[in-house]
Amino acid sequence: MNKFLQSIWPMLTVQICACVVTALVPIQMRPFILLAGMVASTLICIVCRKAEKRGHAIAGMIASTAIILGTIWGMRQNSNLIDLLGPVPSALEVISLGILGTGVVVLGAIAIFLSTSRSFGFRFRWPVISVFILLTAVIAYLGATYRRDSTPSDLLNRLVQLETDRDHLQSFELQELRFYLGVLGRHADIRTVPTHRDEHRLPPPQEPLRVLSKNAKDWQTAITDVAASHRIVIIMEAHDSPAHREWIQQTLPFFREAGFDHYAAEALGERGAVLRERSYPTTGTGYYTREPRFGNLLREAIRLGFQLHEYEAVLKTGQEREAGQAEALAKIIGSQPDSKVLIHAGYAHIFKTPHKDGQRWMAARLWELTGIEPYCIYQSTEAVDSHNFHQLVSDLEVVTGPKILSPLPSGFTDRQLAGIPDGAIDALVVHPLCKQKPPHDRTPVFPERMNSIEGNWNHTWPVVIAAYAKNERDDGVPLDMVLLRQGESNYQLWTIESEPRLKVFSIEGEIPFP
Repeated sequence: MNKFLQSIWPMLTVQICACVVTALVPIQMRPFILLAGMVASTLICIVCRKAEKRGHAIAGMIASTAIILGTIWGMRQNSNLIDLLGPVPSALEVISLGILGTGVVVLGAIAIFLSTSRSFGFRFRWPVISVFILLTAVIAYLGATYRRDSTPSDLLNRLVQLETDRDHLQSFELQELRFYLGVLGRHADIRTVPTHRDEHRLPPPQEPLRVLSKNAKDWQTAITDVAASHRIVIIMEAHDSPAHREWIQQTLPFFREAGFDHYAAEALGERGAVLRERSYPTTGTGYYTREPRFGNLLREAIRLGFQLHEYEAVLKTGQEREAGQAEALAKIIGSQPDSKVLIHAGYAHIFKTPHKDGQRWMAARLWELTGIEPYCIYQSTEAVDSHNFHQLVSDLEVVTGPKILSPLPSGFTDRQLAGIPDGAIDALVVHPLCKQKPPHDRTPVFPERMNSIEGNWNHTWPVVIAAYAKNERDDGVPLDMVLLRQGESNYQLWTIESEPRLKVFSIEGEIPFP
C-alpha cells in the first residue's frame, strides 16, 4: 500500500499544478491547455522518477488521473468552477473527461514502459518523451490560437466571407448569413437574404388569405391568460430573427408573475446553474446566445430569478435528438413536480403532434413522457418568401407591438407555416414589420428600460461598434453591437446600461476608440 501511495502523490501533485495553470489562461483555451498540461506533467514526472515497478507506476498514474478528473467533474456539477475546463456542453462532460483521461493514461503507460531500465526502448526514452511533450505543446498552441467566432472581429470576418460568396451560397449558408447579420445588428438587412437558393422562382400561393380578426389579441393579454392556465409553455424562435428573442424577453415578467420558475433553452451550451451564478452569458455559453438580444434575454431571466436549464442532446441526429431533448426536459419537470416551465426552442421542435410521415418532434415526445400537454407558440417572421405576411400584418393592424392569433386563421397558406402538422401549435405571434434603417436607426420594438447611445465614426471600415456591461468580463456577450459598412458614419446602440463600455473591432481585431 505504501508503494502504491508513493506512486500516486508525485503524479497527483504535478497534475494539480497543471490544473492550476489551466485556470489562469483565457477560458476558450482551457480544454486544450488542460490536456497538454496533464500529459506533459505526467510524462515528465514518470521519466524523472525512473520507476522500476511498472505495475505500481501505472496504477498510481491511473489513480491520480481518476482523482483529478473526478474532482473536475464534481466541481462542474456543483459550482461555477465550470470555467476550470472551459465551455464544454454538459452533455459532453463525461465524453470530454473520458477522452482527456484516456490520452493521459495511454501516453503515460508508454512513458512508463520506456522509462523502465529493463525496457528495450529505455535508451530512447528522452527522444520519445520529448516528441510527446512537443505534440502536447502543439495542441496547447493550437488551442490558444484557434478561435470559434467568439469576438466581434471573428464574427465580422465570417460575415464578410459569406457576403463575398453570396451568389454561390447553399441554403444552410444563406441561413448562416442571416444569423450573422442579426448578430451584428443589421436586422433590416436580413430581409434581403433569401432563406432558400431557389426562392425567387417560387410562385405566390393561389389560395386567398382569410383571417378571423376576432381571434387576435394583444400579446400582453394573451400571454397573461396562457401563463395562468398552463404548466408547460414552449415558444419557438427562428434562429435568424433577433426580434423573436426580444419578444420572449418581454414575456418573462408575465410568466414569472404567474408562477413560472424554470426557463430551459435549447441554445445553452453550459449548465444553467453556472450561467445563473455568473449572472451573464459569455461567448462560450452557446452558439446562438452570442447574439445581443439573446444575451439580454438570458440576463433578464437571471434577474427575475428563473432557474436556467440546458437540454440539448449532442452527438445525436434526427429522431434521436428529439428524444434526447424530450428526455432531458422530462427529467427537469419530473424533479420539480409543482414547477411551471417555460421552454425556448427553435422551429419544429415545438410541434406537439406528429408529422404526417410519423416523425415526432421534441414537444410531442415531451407530452408523451410527462402526460402534460404543452402550450406551443409559433412566431412569424418577416422573411422574403412570406408572400402573405404583409397582408396578415395589415389585416390585424399590427403596428406598435406583436399580436397573437389563437386559434390559427383558416386559409393562411404562407410558406413559413408550411409543413406544420394539424394541431401542432396553439398560437401564432404576428410581429410588426421591421422599420429599422441600420446603422443610424435601430429602435427596437420594445425600447422600455433601454438607453439609446448614438455616435459618429469616420475612420476605417468595415467595423463593429459594440457595447459591453461594465461589470462583466471581456468575453461577455455584448449588450448590443452594430456593423458599419464602407462610408457609414452615424450609428445607434440600445443597451440596458446608460454608460456601457464601447469598443471598436475591425477584421484584424480590436482597435482604439477615438
